[in-house]
Amino acid sequence: MLNFLSILIIAVLGIDRIDFFRGDGPFILTPFLLLSPILLFVLMINFFNRPNLKFRVDLNGWTFYLLMGSILSILLLSLLFSNDVSMSAKRMVLLMYQIIVLVVFSKMWCPRILLKGAYIGFFIFMLFNIILTANWIYLHTGLLTYIDFGPIFDLTPITIGPLTTRFCGFARDPNYGTFFLGVFFYIIYKYGKNSLFYKLIIFLLIFSAIFSLSKSGGASFFLMILFILCTDRKHINYKATISIVFLSAFFMVIFLIFLHGFSLNQYSIDIIAIAKEITSVGEGTSGGTHLILLSRGVDVAFDSIKNLLLGVGIFAPQEVLFDIFPEEYANFHSIYMSFLAESGLISLMLFLLLLFYPFAAKSRHSALIVLIAMFGIFYQVHLSPIFWWALILVWKGIQHCELVTGKSCGYNCYS
Repeated sequence: MLNFLSILIIAVLGIDRIDFFRGDGPFILTPFLLLSPILLFVLMINFFNRPNLKFRVDLNGWTFYLLMGSILSILLLSLLFSNDVSMSAKRMVLLMYQIIVLVVFSKMWCPRILLKGAYIGFFIFMLFNIILTANWIYLHTGLLTYIDFGPIFDLTPITIGPLTTRFCGFARDPNYGTFFLGVFFYIIYKYGKNSLFYKLIIFLLIFSAIFSLSKSGGASFFLMILFILCTDRKHINYKATISIVFLSAFFMVIFLIFLHGFSLNQYSIDIIAIAKEITSVGEGTSGGTHLILLSRGVDVAFDSIKNLLLGVGIFAPQEVLFDIFPEEYANFHSIYMSFLAESGLISLMLFLLLLFYPFAAKSRHSALIVLIAMFGIFYQVHLSPIFWWALILVWKGIQHCELVTGKSCGYNCYS
Protein backbone atom coordinates (compact mmCIF):
# COMPACT_ATOMS: atom_id res chain seq x y z
CA MET A 1 0.00 0.00 0.00
CA LEU A 2 2.80 2.42 0.92
CA ASN A 3 4.73 1.65 -2.26
CA PHE A 4 1.61 2.08 -4.38
CA LEU A 5 0.82 5.47 -2.82
CA SER A 6 4.44 6.58 -3.13
CA ILE A 7 4.52 5.75 -6.85
CA LEU A 8 1.15 7.38 -7.45
CA ILE A 9 2.11 10.62 -5.67
CA ILE A 10 5.34 10.92 -7.68
CA ALA A 11 3.28 10.50 -10.87
CA VAL A 12 0.83 13.28 -9.96
CA LEU A 13 3.19 15.78 -8.32
CA GLY A 14 3.02 18.25 -11.19
CA ILE A 15 -0.66 17.97 -12.14
CA ASP A 16 -2.59 21.21 -11.78
CA ARG A 17 -5.13 20.71 -14.58
CA ILE A 18 -7.22 18.57 -12.23
CA ASP A 19 -9.22 20.38 -9.54
CA PHE A 20 -11.33 18.20 -7.25
CA PHE A 21 -13.01 21.39 -5.98
CA ARG A 22 -14.46 21.69 -9.50
CA GLY A 23 -13.31 25.31 -9.66
CA ASP A 24 -15.42 26.38 -6.66
CA GLY A 25 -12.86 26.07 -3.85
CA PRO A 26 -10.47 28.58 -2.27
CA PHE A 27 -7.59 26.92 -4.14
CA ILE A 28 -6.97 24.17 -6.69
CA LEU A 29 -7.35 20.81 -4.99
CA THR A 30 -4.76 18.90 -7.00
CA PRO A 31 -4.27 15.12 -6.87
CA PHE A 32 -1.14 15.69 -4.75
CA LEU A 33 -3.05 17.68 -2.12
CA LEU A 34 -5.79 15.04 -2.14
CA LEU A 35 -3.50 12.01 -1.86
CA SER A 36 -0.78 13.31 0.46
CA PRO A 37 -2.91 13.22 3.66
CA ILE A 38 -3.77 9.60 2.85
CA LEU A 39 -0.09 8.77 2.51
CA LEU A 40 0.71 10.50 5.82
CA PHE A 41 -2.08 8.56 7.53
CA VAL A 42 -0.84 5.22 6.15
CA LEU A 43 2.73 6.09 7.17
CA MET A 44 1.54 6.91 10.70
CA ILE A 45 -0.39 3.62 10.96
CA ASN A 46 2.68 1.68 9.83
CA PHE A 47 4.87 3.54 12.29
CA PHE A 48 2.67 2.77 15.29
CA ASN A 49 2.08 -0.83 14.23
CA ARG A 50 5.80 -1.50 13.98
CA PRO A 51 7.39 -0.44 17.29
CA ASN A 52 10.86 -1.50 16.13
CA LEU A 53 10.70 0.76 13.09
CA LYS A 54 13.10 3.68 13.42
CA PHE A 55 12.01 6.83 11.65
CA ARG A 56 15.26 8.57 10.81
CA VAL A 57 15.18 12.36 10.63
CA ASP A 58 18.57 12.76 9.03
CA LEU A 59 18.60 14.26 5.57
CA ASN A 60 22.33 14.60 5.00
CA GLY A 61 22.96 15.53 8.59
CA TRP A 62 21.28 18.66 9.94
CA THR A 63 22.52 20.95 7.16
CA PHE A 64 19.30 20.73 5.16
CA TYR A 65 17.09 21.27 8.20
CA LEU A 66 19.18 24.21 9.40
CA LEU A 67 19.01 25.94 6.03
CA MET A 68 15.36 25.11 5.47
CA GLY A 69 14.40 26.23 8.97
CA SER A 70 16.28 29.50 8.53
CA ILE A 71 14.56 30.19 5.21
CA LEU A 72 11.10 29.46 6.62
CA SER A 73 11.82 31.71 9.62
CA ILE A 74 12.68 34.63 7.34
CA LEU A 75 9.59 33.95 5.24
CA LEU A 76 7.41 33.99 8.35
CA LEU A 77 8.88 37.36 9.36
CA SER A 78 8.21 38.62 5.86
CA LEU A 79 4.61 37.43 6.21
CA LEU A 80 4.11 39.55 9.35
CA PHE A 81 5.15 42.69 7.47
CA SER A 82 3.49 41.75 4.19
CA ASN A 83 1.52 44.13 2.01
CA ASP A 84 -1.18 41.43 1.89
CA VAL A 85 -1.02 39.31 5.05
CA SER A 86 -3.96 37.04 4.09
CA MET A 87 -2.44 36.18 0.70
CA SER A 88 1.00 35.58 2.21
CA ALA A 89 -0.43 33.44 5.02
CA LYS A 90 -2.47 31.23 2.69
CA ARG A 91 0.44 30.51 0.37
CA MET A 92 2.89 30.16 3.24
CA VAL A 93 0.75 27.40 4.76
CA LEU A 94 0.69 25.63 1.39
CA LEU A 95 4.47 25.95 1.07
CA MET A 96 5.19 24.58 4.55
CA TYR A 97 2.73 21.71 4.09
CA GLN A 98 4.39 20.65 0.84
CA ILE A 99 7.89 20.75 2.31
CA ILE A 100 6.92 18.79 5.43
CA VAL A 101 5.04 16.13 3.44
CA LEU A 102 7.85 15.67 0.93
CA VAL A 103 10.56 15.45 3.61
CA VAL A 104 8.57 12.74 5.38
CA PHE A 105 7.70 11.11 2.08
CA SER A 106 11.39 11.06 1.04
CA LYS A 107 11.99 8.16 3.45
CA MET A 108 10.13 5.96 0.96
CA TRP A 109 12.21 6.85 -2.09
CA CYS A 110 14.32 4.24 -3.81
CA PRO A 111 15.20 3.80 -7.51
CA ARG A 112 12.36 1.36 -8.17
CA ILE A 113 9.70 3.68 -6.76
CA LEU A 114 11.19 6.76 -8.42
CA LEU A 115 11.32 5.06 -11.81
CA LYS A 116 7.77 3.69 -11.70
CA GLY A 117 6.46 7.07 -10.58
CA ALA A 118 8.30 8.82 -13.43
CA TYR A 119 6.96 6.33 -15.98
CA ILE A 120 3.35 6.76 -14.86
CA GLY A 121 3.78 10.54 -14.68
CA PHE A 122 5.19 10.56 -18.22
CA PHE A 123 2.26 8.43 -19.47
CA ILE A 124 -0.28 10.84 -17.89
CA PHE A 125 1.61 13.81 -19.37
CA MET A 126 1.48 12.35 -22.88
CA LEU A 127 -2.19 11.40 -22.51
CA PHE A 128 -3.00 15.03 -21.69
CA ASN A 129 -0.93 16.13 -24.71
CA ILE A 130 -3.02 13.93 -27.01
CA ILE A 131 -6.31 15.23 -25.62
CA LEU A 132 -5.19 18.88 -25.66
CA THR A 133 -3.97 18.57 -29.25
CA ALA A 134 -7.27 16.97 -30.30
CA ASN A 135 -9.17 19.80 -28.61
CA TRP A 136 -7.02 22.41 -30.39
CA ILE A 137 -7.73 20.77 -33.76
CA TYR A 138 -11.44 20.89 -32.97
CA LEU A 139 -11.36 24.54 -31.90
CA HIS A 140 -9.56 25.62 -35.08
CA THR A 141 -10.98 23.22 -37.68
CA GLY A 142 -13.97 21.38 -36.29
CA LEU A 143 -12.53 18.10 -37.59
CA LEU A 144 -12.79 16.31 -34.23
CA THR A 145 -15.20 16.28 -31.31
CA TYR A 146 -14.14 18.35 -28.31
CA ILE A 147 -13.10 16.05 -25.46
CA ASP A 148 -14.54 17.11 -22.11
CA PHE A 149 -14.42 15.16 -18.82
CA GLY A 150 -16.35 17.69 -16.80
CA PRO A 151 -15.43 20.60 -14.49
CA ILE A 152 -12.75 18.63 -12.64
CA PHE A 153 -10.47 18.54 -15.71
CA ASP A 154 -9.15 21.65 -17.44
CA LEU A 155 -8.60 20.50 -21.02
CA THR A 156 -8.23 23.89 -22.67
CA PRO A 157 -5.23 23.84 -25.02
CA ILE A 158 -2.49 26.44 -24.51
CA THR A 159 -1.67 28.11 -27.82
CA ILE A 160 0.49 30.75 -29.42
CA GLY A 161 -2.39 32.79 -30.78
CA PRO A 162 -4.02 30.89 -33.64
CA LEU A 163 -0.66 29.51 -34.77
CA THR A 164 -0.29 26.26 -32.86
CA THR A 165 -0.95 24.40 -29.64
CA ARG A 166 1.83 23.80 -27.11
CA PHE A 167 2.76 20.50 -25.46
CA CYS A 168 2.17 21.27 -21.79
CA GLY A 169 0.64 17.97 -20.66
CA PHE A 170 -0.96 18.04 -17.24
CA ALA A 171 0.38 21.54 -16.44
CA ARG A 172 -1.58 24.75 -16.99
CA ASP A 173 1.66 26.48 -17.99
CA PRO A 174 3.85 24.97 -20.77
CA ASN A 175 6.96 26.30 -19.03
CA TYR A 176 6.17 24.35 -15.85
CA GLY A 177 5.27 21.37 -18.00
CA THR A 178 8.75 21.38 -19.53
CA PHE A 179 10.30 21.56 -16.07
CA PHE A 180 8.35 18.43 -15.07
CA LEU A 181 9.55 16.72 -18.25
CA GLY A 182 13.11 17.52 -17.23
CA VAL A 183 12.66 15.86 -13.85
CA PHE A 184 11.05 12.78 -15.42
CA PHE A 185 13.81 12.65 -18.04
CA TYR A 186 16.48 12.62 -15.34
CA ILE A 187 14.83 9.82 -13.33
CA ILE A 188 14.25 7.67 -16.41
CA TYR A 189 17.77 8.31 -17.69
CA LYS A 190 19.26 7.51 -14.27
CA TYR A 191 17.40 4.32 -13.50
CA GLY A 192 15.56 3.20 -16.65
CA LYS A 193 18.34 2.30 -19.10
CA ASN A 194 17.37 -1.39 -19.00
CA SER A 195 13.70 -0.70 -19.70
CA LEU A 196 12.16 -2.15 -22.85
CA PHE A 197 10.98 1.18 -24.32
CA TYR A 198 13.78 3.34 -22.91
CA LYS A 199 14.89 4.89 -26.23
CA LEU A 200 11.32 5.59 -27.35
CA ILE A 201 10.45 7.30 -24.05
CA ILE A 202 13.62 9.41 -24.13
CA PHE A 203 12.75 10.46 -27.69
CA LEU A 204 9.18 11.40 -26.70
CA LEU A 205 10.45 13.39 -23.71
CA ILE A 206 12.82 15.39 -25.91
CA PHE A 207 10.12 15.81 -28.58
CA SER A 208 7.61 17.10 -26.00
CA ALA A 209 10.15 19.48 -24.47
CA ILE A 210 10.84 21.05 -27.87
CA PHE A 211 7.18 21.40 -28.80
CA SER A 212 6.26 22.96 -25.49
CA LEU A 213 7.73 26.02 -27.29
CA SER A 214 9.10 27.20 -23.95
CA LYS A 215 12.32 29.23 -24.05
CA SER A 216 13.16 28.93 -20.34
CA GLY A 217 11.90 25.37 -20.01
CA GLY A 218 13.66 24.16 -23.13
CA ALA A 219 16.93 25.91 -22.23
CA SER A 220 17.00 24.39 -18.74
CA PHE A 221 16.02 20.94 -20.09
CA PHE A 222 18.80 20.80 -22.69
CA LEU A 223 21.39 22.42 -20.43
CA MET A 224 20.75 19.59 -17.96
CA ILE A 225 21.25 17.06 -20.75
CA LEU A 226 24.51 18.77 -21.75
CA PHE A 227 25.67 18.63 -18.12
CA ILE A 228 24.89 14.89 -17.99
CA LEU A 229 26.82 14.26 -21.22
CA CYS A 230 29.84 16.16 -19.87
CA THR A 231 29.93 14.64 -16.38
CA ASP A 232 28.53 11.11 -16.60
CA ARG A 233 30.91 9.70 -19.20
CA LYS A 234 31.38 6.33 -17.49
CA HIS A 235 27.70 5.42 -17.64
CA ILE A 236 26.72 6.82 -21.05
CA ASN A 237 26.32 4.57 -24.07
CA TYR A 238 27.46 7.11 -26.64
CA LYS A 239 26.45 4.96 -29.61
CA ALA A 240 22.88 4.70 -28.30
CA THR A 241 22.84 8.39 -27.34
CA ILE A 242 24.00 9.53 -30.79
CA SER A 243 21.42 7.28 -32.47
CA ILE A 244 18.63 8.74 -30.34
CA VAL A 245 19.76 12.31 -31.09
CA PHE A 246 19.92 11.72 -34.85
CA LEU A 247 16.62 9.83 -34.84
CA SER A 248 14.97 12.63 -32.86
CA ALA A 249 16.38 15.26 -35.22
CA PHE A 250 15.23 13.32 -38.29
CA PHE A 251 11.64 12.92 -37.08
CA MET A 252 11.48 16.52 -35.89
CA VAL A 253 12.58 17.83 -39.30
CA ILE A 254 10.00 15.61 -41.04
CA PHE A 255 7.34 16.73 -38.54
CA LEU A 256 8.16 20.43 -39.06
CA ILE A 257 8.07 20.06 -42.85
CA PHE A 258 4.74 18.27 -42.57
CA LEU A 259 3.28 20.96 -40.31
CA HIS A 260 4.54 23.78 -42.48
CA GLY A 261 2.78 22.48 -45.55
CA PHE A 262 -0.26 20.84 -43.99
CA SER A 263 -3.57 22.71 -44.15
CA LEU A 264 -6.52 22.09 -41.85
CA ASN A 265 -9.55 23.76 -43.42
CA GLN A 266 -7.41 26.72 -44.53
CA TYR A 267 -5.53 26.83 -41.19
CA SER A 268 -1.89 26.20 -42.10
CA ILE A 269 0.89 25.91 -39.54
CA ASP A 270 3.36 28.77 -40.09
CA ILE A 271 6.65 27.64 -38.53
CA ILE A 272 8.38 30.97 -39.27
CA ALA A 273 5.65 32.94 -37.48
CA ILE A 274 5.81 30.60 -34.49
CA ALA A 275 9.60 30.99 -34.23
CA LYS A 276 9.30 34.78 -34.35
CA GLU A 277 6.61 34.75 -31.68
CA ILE A 278 8.49 32.64 -29.11
CA THR A 279 11.86 34.38 -29.61
CA SER A 280 10.56 37.94 -29.44
CA VAL A 281 11.50 40.05 -26.41
CA GLY A 282 9.87 43.26 -27.54
CA GLU A 283 7.31 45.33 -25.67
CA GLY A 284 4.14 43.39 -24.89
CA THR A 285 5.71 39.98 -25.46
CA SER A 286 6.29 37.33 -22.80
CA GLY A 287 10.06 37.72 -23.05
CA GLY A 288 9.83 41.49 -22.75
CA THR A 289 7.58 41.21 -19.68
CA HIS A 290 10.08 38.89 -17.97
CA LEU A 291 12.87 41.43 -18.43
CA ILE A 292 10.66 44.23 -17.04
CA LEU A 293 9.83 42.08 -13.99
CA LEU A 294 13.51 41.41 -13.27
CA SER A 295 14.28 45.13 -13.39
CA ARG A 296 11.22 45.93 -11.24
CA GLY A 297 12.28 43.35 -8.66
CA VAL A 298 15.68 45.00 -8.17
CA ASP A 299 14.04 48.43 -7.82
CA VAL A 300 11.54 47.10 -5.24
CA ALA A 301 14.19 45.28 -3.20
CA PHE A 302 16.43 48.33 -2.87
CA ASP A 303 13.61 50.81 -2.39
CA SER A 304 13.92 50.71 1.42
CA ILE A 305 15.78 49.01 4.27
CA LYS A 306 12.61 47.13 5.17
CA ASN A 307 12.27 45.75 1.63
CA LEU A 308 15.94 44.78 1.54
CA LEU A 309 15.65 42.86 4.81
CA LEU A 310 12.12 41.40 4.64
CA GLY A 311 10.74 42.26 1.21
CA VAL A 312 7.20 43.35 0.38
CA GLY A 313 5.68 40.09 1.63
CA ILE A 314 6.15 36.51 0.58
CA PHE A 315 3.88 35.64 -2.38
CA ALA A 316 2.22 39.05 -2.14
CA PRO A 317 3.78 41.52 -4.61
CA GLN A 318 0.44 42.52 -6.16
CA GLU A 319 0.71 46.11 -4.88
CA VAL A 320 4.04 46.75 -6.64
CA LEU A 321 3.11 44.83 -9.82
CA PHE A 322 -0.45 46.05 -10.26
CA ASP A 323 0.36 47.88 -13.50
CA ILE A 324 1.66 44.65 -15.04
CA PHE A 325 -0.84 42.17 -13.53
CA PRO A 326 -3.99 44.22 -12.78
CA GLU A 327 -6.46 41.32 -12.68
CA GLU A 328 -4.51 38.22 -11.72
CA TYR A 329 -2.13 36.80 -9.16
CA ALA A 330 1.15 38.70 -9.54
CA ASN A 331 4.67 37.36 -9.22
CA PHE A 332 8.14 38.32 -10.44
CA HIS A 333 8.45 35.25 -12.71
CA SER A 334 11.85 34.42 -11.22
CA ILE A 335 12.51 32.37 -8.13
CA TYR A 336 15.60 34.46 -7.32
CA MET A 337 13.82 37.77 -7.75
CA SER A 338 10.83 36.47 -5.77
CA PHE A 339 13.04 35.67 -2.78
CA LEU A 340 14.87 39.00 -3.06
CA ALA A 341 11.89 41.31 -3.56
CA GLU A 342 9.27 39.40 -1.54
CA SER A 343 11.30 38.29 1.50
CA GLY A 344 14.62 40.13 1.35
CA LEU A 345 18.29 39.64 0.60
CA ILE A 346 18.96 37.24 3.49
CA SER A 347 16.29 34.81 2.30
CA LEU A 348 17.78 34.89 -1.21
CA MET A 349 21.27 34.12 0.12
CA LEU A 350 19.95 31.22 2.21
CA PHE A 351 18.03 29.84 -0.77
CA LEU A 352 21.13 30.01 -2.96
CA LEU A 353 23.03 28.07 -0.29
CA LEU A 354 20.22 25.50 -0.12
CA LEU A 355 20.30 25.11 -3.90
CA PHE A 356 24.05 25.05 -4.56
CA TYR A 357 25.45 23.40 -1.41
CA PRO A 358 24.84 19.93 -2.91
CA PHE A 359 27.15 20.86 -5.79
CA ALA A 360 30.02 21.34 -3.34
CA ALA A 361 28.93 18.20 -1.48
CA LYS A 362 29.08 16.20 -4.73
CA SER A 363 25.46 15.10 -4.86
CA ARG A 364 24.81 12.17 -7.18
CA HIS A 365 21.90 14.15 -8.60
CA SER A 366 23.69 17.41 -9.40
CA ALA A 367 22.15 17.44 -12.90
CA LEU A 368 18.84 18.37 -11.27
CA ILE A 369 20.50 21.44 -9.75
CA VAL A 370 21.30 22.63 -13.28
CA LEU A 371 17.65 22.14 -14.27
CA ILE A 372 16.31 23.96 -11.19
CA ALA A 373 18.85 26.79 -11.27
CA MET A 374 18.39 27.57 -14.95
CA PHE A 375 14.60 27.32 -14.94
CA GLY A 376 14.36 29.53 -11.86
CA ILE A 377 15.88 32.51 -13.65
CA PHE A 378 12.66 33.30 -15.49
CA TYR A 379 10.02 31.41 -13.48
CA GLN A 380 8.78 31.27 -9.92
CA VAL A 381 8.46 27.57 -9.23
CA HIS A 382 8.78 27.21 -5.44
CA LEU A 383 5.03 26.82 -4.87
CA SER A 384 5.03 23.61 -6.90
CA PRO A 385 5.58 20.34 -5.00
CA ILE A 386 7.69 18.88 -7.82
CA PHE A 387 10.25 21.66 -7.23
CA TRP A 388 10.77 20.60 -3.61
CA TRP A 389 10.64 16.93 -4.61
CA ALA A 390 13.52 17.48 -7.03
CA LEU A 391 15.49 19.59 -4.54
CA ILE A 392 15.10 17.07 -1.72
CA LEU A 393 16.18 14.31 -4.12
CA VAL A 394 19.34 16.33 -4.80
CA TRP A 395 20.05 16.50 -1.07
CA LYS A 396 19.44 12.77 -0.63
CA GLY A 397 22.08 12.19 -3.28
CA ILE A 398 24.85 13.80 -1.23
CA GLN A 399 27.50 11.21 -0.42
CA HIS A 400 28.60 12.83 2.83
CA CYS A 401 26.44 14.56 5.39
CA GLU A 402 28.94 17.21 6.31
CA LEU A 403 31.94 18.39 4.31
CA VAL A 404 33.80 19.14 7.53
CA THR A 405 33.30 15.83 9.34
CA GLY A 406 32.96 13.62 6.27
CA LYS A 407 30.36 11.46 8.03
CA SER A 408 28.40 9.16 5.74
CA CYS A 409 24.67 9.77 5.44
CA GLY A 410 23.88 6.08 5.31
CA TYR A 411 21.82 6.34 2.11
CA ASN A 412 23.17 3.66 -0.18
CA CYS A 413 20.18 3.09 -2.43
CA TYR A 414 21.31 5.81 -4.86
CA SER A 415 24.38 4.18 -6.29
